[in-house]
Amino acid sequence: MSISANDPTRKTWLQVPENSDFPIQNIPFGVFLTRDDIITIGSRIGDTAIDLGALHQLGYFEGIPLTDDIFLQDTLNDFISDGKKTWRLVRNRIAEVFDANNAKLR
Repeated sequence: MSISANDPTRKTWLQVPENSDFPIQNIPFGVFLTRDDIITIGSRIGDTAIDLGALHQLGYFEGIPLTDDIFLQDTLNDFISDGKKTWRLVRNRIAEVFDANNAKLR
């Protein structure tokens, strides 16, 4: 499975500082606290934290086989245990959602 998220020509509509460690081509997974002190799983593009639980609840991961609570946990354990295929599908979808040519969420 290809990783379209890593396309070096891909641009995002989010503001990303020059020389950021988190361009759209580097979509990490981590656990963070929301403003409401809720622990959730997320990612980051530039200086923007992305709440994957919220995206999942809003249907942005439709077609990717994920449990309803996969991103509403306080660890990455269940998500990581789903394997590389799932991680790549999620990374590719995040890249699509935040791509400069996709105005749906913008």
